[in-house]
Order: sequence, then structure tokens, then C-alpha cells
Amino acid sequence: MNENKQLLTAAEVAETLGVGQRSVFRWRDMGSICPPVKVAGSAALRWRRADIEAWVAAGTPDCQRTGWKPSTDAKGGAR
Repeated sequence: MNENKQLLTAAEVAETLGVGQRSVFRWRDMGSICPPVKVAGSAALRWRRADIEAWVAAGTPDCQRTGWKPSTDAKGGAR
């Protein structure tokens, strides 16, 4: 995996977290993981690397239950 890649597929998120890809989709459907972004001109969904890193650093809170959201700067990236 390219360490400089800013947008991650579900497979790359799963690899980063050490879980199966189905877990990532299940967490997305439940609202547990930080939400993905839609790639312009495509139906593809990707997660921002910075969002996943911030989510892990925060202790992987349930985003829907706790209302946790990654901080973003003016460029839309997580701080």
C-alpha cells in the first residue's frame, strides 16, 4: 500500500485496522466508523487516511452514538 495515499479503499482501511473488509462495510452501515467520502464523477467511496488515523487515535469511538467527527481544515483534510 502506498503510504502517501490520501484516500483509502475499504480493503486498505481493513488492512490498516487489521480487520476484514466486511467489518469496514458493517461499521460504515452502522455508523460506527468515520464516514467515507464519495469520489467525484464516480459511485466509489473512499476514506480519508487522516480521518481513519484520527478515529484510531481517538480510541475508535462509535461515530453515530457519540457524534464523533474528525476535525477538518479549510482544505477538507483532518487536522
